[in-house]
Amino acid sequence: MFKKFRTHLSEFISRLISAAADTGALYTSELMAIIQTWVVAMSSSQIRSFRHTATAVALEMEAALCDVAKGIDKEVEVVGRQREGEKKKRAKGSAKTTSARDKELEKKAKEIRLRKGKVEEYLKEFINTYA
Repeated sequence: MFKKFRTHLSEFISRLISAAADTGALYTSELMAIIQTWVVAMSSSQIRSFRHTATAVALEMEAALCDVAKGIDKEVEVVGRQREGEKKKRAKGSAKTTSARDKELEKKAKEIRLRKGKVEEYLKEFINTYA
């Protein structure tokens, strides 16, 4: 009856983290703190099944956070290339003023750096808690 439980649980955690990252809830809400509280409580349980489930959840969350970090790294590369392209355009036109596009790309790069820092913080917390 419970053969597929771990698979379904892993898929749920993975989708939860990726959906939270896509909507921004991962960075602005207390989702990770709440999940971590539950996982810590489960991992210190006297019941072995709960401890094993907590370990599976923690590992799946780390994997999902790594996937989110990988996506953020790709965004950093794309924005970096776009900024370089804008600099080249500006150099060809000899215009030294920053355009609206430059400001937009700078704002986007700053937001991505904040998200990346938040994900790295979550990963460090999980590694320190479960390593």
